[in-house]
Amino acid sequence: MEPEIAAEVPAVAEPAEAERPSGGPIIAATFLRRDGNGDDGSDEIGMMVRRAPPQWDKLKIFVLGAARSGTSAMFSALTDVLELPGFGESHVIPAFQRMIYQLRVYVELFKQNPEDIMIKRMGSSGIEALLHQYARDFYWTSYDGAGFVDKTPTGEAIFGGPLLEEIFPDAHLVVMRRTGIEVVTSFRIKFSSAFEEACQAWADAMSGILRARPICRRMMEIDQYEMANAPLITGRKLAQFLGRMDKADALGRYFASTRVEKSSTHDWSQRQTLDDVNWSLQDKETFLRICCPMMDAFGYPM
Repeated sequence: MEPEIAAEVPAVAEPAEAERPSGGPIIAATFLRRDGNGDDGSDEIGMMVRRAPPQWDKLKIFVLGAARSGTSAMFSALTDVLELPGFGESHVIPAFQRMIYQLRVYVELFKQNPEDIMIKRMGSSGIEALLHQYARDFYWTSYDGAGFVDKTPTGEAIFGGPLLEEIFPDAHLVVMRRTGIEVVTSFRIKFSSAFEEACQAWADAMSGILRARPICRRMMEIDQYEMANAPLITGRKLAQFLGRMDKADALGRYFASTRVEKSSTHDWSQRQTLDDVNWSLQDKETFLRICCPMMDAFGYPM
């Protein structure tokens, strides 16, 4: 799902003290229409971003993974059982990834230029630090200083795991996995996508997990197969990872009783293989070409 794009307009004067949301001073005001009459015809909301305090010790959980890998089930479990707020999908951190990447690319263009160009004195680290702080402020304002669950089911978001930990050093990253055969099947049903697109989306996401493993300090991987077939054990492991052992049994019961993803009709006690799917020979060859390296890396049967 593509993230919504909202246009920012000039900040306005701060409201009276009684009207202010809690927190530090307003650092930016973005007002967006909700009537569909914005310049781009979008439905929009209004929000004043406030400075986050240095100490924000609430539980911050980021659910990552390929689309159709169990991210929705995990998000529902965490918001329901832990009673944490969260949007159905976020797509916020990838926006900051792109801003930082484009900044670095642009600044790098001038490094080898022998002329005394002003931008060579700027660098990018200072601006990146400001973007990191703005991201914290945005989340803090969005959740009024509470803990939260943030879900972005894309490979791009998984590659952003190290950036997440730079912005939120105390964040918990819960990364969902699922065999490529099941994801591709479900992805095409859900999004009516081309076969190769579905394969590439899964392969990119799994590649992101491999990259994040040695870098991210606080990341837990959960396979949807484990959630479906060993719900109590999975609930206990997740609760321990999050420091919420008081919710271990409740999480296990939730995984055992709730099935969010309903597009797949196969027996969830068995992993699907290529023999189980009604794909053409060409599609199977495409799958092997794109997904075989990641299927082997994660030990999934084919």
